[in-house]
Amino acid sequence: MPLYLHGLTPVGGPALYRVPDADGPVYTIEHQGMAAVVRPTAQRTYQHLERREALLHLVLHQRVAEAIQAETPLLPVQFGTVLDNEEQVRMLLSLGADRFAEALRQLDGLVQMEITVLWDLEHVFAEIRHEPAVAALQHNLTTWPADEQEAGRVQLGQIVKERLEYRRARLKAPIDQALQAVATASEALPILDDRMVTGLTLLLNDHQEDELDDALTTLDAAHGDLLTFKCVGPMAPHRFAQVRVEMVDGAILNQARALLRLPAGPTTLADVKRAYRLRAGELHPDHNPSTDEATMQALHDAFTLITTFVEGRLGAPAPGEAPHCSLDLAAQPHLLYHLDLSVRRSALAA
Repeated sequence: MPLYLHGLTPVGGPALYRVPDADGPVYTIEHQGMAAVVRPTAQRTYQHLERREALLHLVLHQRVAEAIQAETPLLPVQFGTVLDNEEQVRMLLSLGADRFAEALRQLDGLVQMEITVLWDLEHVFAEIRHEPAVAALQHNLTTWPADEQEAGRVQLGQIVKERLEYRRARLKAPIDQALQAVATASEALPILDDRMVTGLTLLLNDHQEDELDDALTTLDAAHGDLLTFKCVGPMAPHRFAQVRVEMVDGAILNQARALLRLPAGPTTLADVKRAYRLRAGELHPDHNPSTDEATMQALHDAFTLITTFVEGRLGAPAPGEAPHCSLDLAAQPHLLYHLDLSVRRSALAA
């Protein structure tokens, strides 16, 4: 039966996790010093779901992550990752055990918090309406000819939007600075609507969690009733570290290899980069006017695919050799994984 992959952990954690409302047992598969937390699923893909159904699955994904993190360090896996069976799970652990263990070491003791700052939009708009330029235009509109009033209203709306963005920017910069100062790392959240002033995802250690509480208390006191600070977490640091897994047919990998003109034999990452640079130079429109954008995109996609394949299969080289893997690929599905780790331990100590 297909298995939903929730995350990767060190060995020695619980064999079974108790998760309310999970639609099957959440259990651990151990292999080569690493463990994968999985649950059986009848859903083979989580793409193109209706919004409500996707949210339900996402909530369960987060609930399982919280249950895991309460017991053991967690390296998050991308939402919606499904493998066919336990053999594929063990293959993933076999391929990436050393890199996964190092990523867990990098993330030891770190959690993620999401901070969203909202403002009282009605109050802000009331203040903008009383600004001299806005108030004057509103008054003058009543005296304009009827056929000019529509253009005037568009102009008024543009001015209000500009004033709103100006006020947001003035608030956002010092708030972001104050929150980033207490974090190991941060990422900006998108501004989803006019109610939102700013949003940050923060990576924190235990000491920094206390500092964040103090910073939020200070900011809240400084801005009174104008702003509302919403916090979600602590949670697994999935915005700073995540494993992506996919199964790719050998025929597709061989097509990518052929496009890069790589031989079907031992290959290093340097070989892949060199082949890509050569092919990009040959096909670039400056040298080959018949090359279109789709061709250059296909070349880049081939480079990304082969790079991911090679990175995931680099073993310990013999003395004097560079790490390499074979590109002599059978026409069968091959497991690829990519480890996104945006924070290094050396950066954490800086």
